[in-house]
Amino acid sequence: MAGGLNVTYADMHDAAGKLSGYEQQTQDTLKQAQALVQNLIHSGFVTDSASKAFDDAYSRFTSSAQQLMASMNDMGSYLNSAAQTMQETDQKLAQGLGG
Repeated sequence: MAGGLNVTYADMHDAAGKLSGYEQQTQDTLKQAQALVQNLIHSGFVTDSASKAFDDAYSRFTSSAQQLMASMNDMGSYLNSAAQTMQETDQKLAQGLGG
């Protein structure tokens, strides 16, 4: 039979943890960037129209980035859930054979 299944539960949990860590790092960076932009449009880049348009564009970017981070967190949750489910299934199959 070609293919099959090869699962390392620890690797899946590790990857899930890393995705969560990346999400937090990205949140932190996004907050720093937001502070930078807010400071800029209030003191270093103040115009009648362009600075407001820049702020609006950055707000849209922030919203998209937050959606991306939520998806990254969902992927990590999926990996944790999949690893747990596969491990439990493996144990139940072994128990079914008296193992």
